Amino acid sequence: MEVVFLKSENLEVLDFGYVDRDYQIVIDSVIPQKSTFTVNKKSINAETGDLLVVKDKAVNYIGIIIGFEEDTQKFTTKVQTTDFISILDVQVKLKSFTGNISVFITNLITQTYISNSDSKQNMSYLSINRDYATISGTLNFEPDTLGSISSVVETANKAYSIGVFYSLQYTNGKITGIVLHIKSCTKGVVLKSDVAAISNLVISSDNTQS
Repeated sequence: MEVVFLKSENLEVLDFGYVDRDYQIVIDSVIPQKSTFTVNKKSINAETGDLLVVKDKAVNYIGIIIGFEEDTQKFTTKVQTTDFISILDVQVKLKSFTGNISVFITNLITQTYISNSDSKQNMSYLSINRDYATISGTLNFEPDTLGSISSVVETANKAYSIGVFYSLQYTNGKITGIVLHIKSCTKGVVLKSDVAAISNLVISSDNTQS
């Protein structure tokens, strides 16, 4: 599969590469997880903090690069990433809320990354879609509480099955934005490929057979 490397400030394309069998993608709508990709390049024109995007119709993944490991003998580079939703792991002031939980989460993200008074914190390409999530509830916090947005999402997921997803926005075939979707969810997914193909597989419904 093809992976594309984007500049974190403006989604400018920096580089691209291909991943064959050695990767592990962990997708979780609540808690950011680490993923790894072995790219068929000795050197990649990207830095820690930039974005890795998987270009595959079957896989929707955006990762923030946290490390590189070059293998000079195999001419490959292992790229370590954390899921894009790790941007929600930031401390904010929390106040008790009663109403549409998706609105509460939307407001927290908007105040942090879209309309923040610190322009360097804002992501001009980021937008939010609540996807008709209208689950009402109550979130209680002590006065002057500091907590991460991700902890709020985790609490909302446990109590109301709400999660945060993302998708890419294209204009004339070019990636121009990232959309965060706040909606009902169930569980995460792990995609892994680091072994040879399995053949002659037999599935038995009898759990007495090892």
